[in-house]
Amino acid sequence: MPRALRISLWTLGALIVLAGCTVLWIDSELKPDPLGKRVAAALADAKITGGIGKVSASLDGSFEVLGVDLTLPDGTKVKLASATGKADVWASAFGTYTLEKITVRGFDLDLSNRLPTKPEATPNPPVPAATTTPKLPGFKVGPYAANGRVTLADGQELRFSAVGEGIDSAGAVSLRAGVMWPGFKVGATTT
Repeated sequence: MPRALRISLWTLGALIVLAGCTVLWIDSELKPDPLGKRVAAALADAKITGGIGKVSASLDGSFEVLGVDLTLPDGTKVKLASATGKADVWASAFGTYTLEKITVRGFDLDLSNRLPTKPEATPNPPVPAATTTPKLPGFKVGPYAANGRVTLADGQELRFSAVGEGIDSAGAVSLRAGVMWPGFKVGATTT
């Protein structure tokens, strides 16, 4: 066998082994234990208290988040029973953030314990006129479903359920939503 062919085969073999080890390492880092530790560290850096019961992902883009119970620095409480879905990793890598599907269950946002915002001590400097219109990055969300409730600052609850076939940054939206607001008056009817 010619020497150049042997060197080429050894080089190709080494690259394949290196790529395989890299994929296995990335896959191991997406498991619940290591990923959960990195998410907990990121929450601590952001001064968000509470925790997440389980967070995991896989190389094909599937993800699962269970048992979210967080309190933001301003006192807003966020709870989530589960969020599952699948992201299109390749489309996201090339600039269009894409969720092929997502299901959110038991979302609970409590705004009733928020701390009052402090007014700024210094006056705002004049803002120069924008020369271009800001643009959102491209995104796509496939079939989605979400349900939960929002507790407003005055203690009123807003319950919701939303289902749709997709949302697209190009302007396509498919939405079916139901909202229940107990105590809301419409004419002579109180919900």
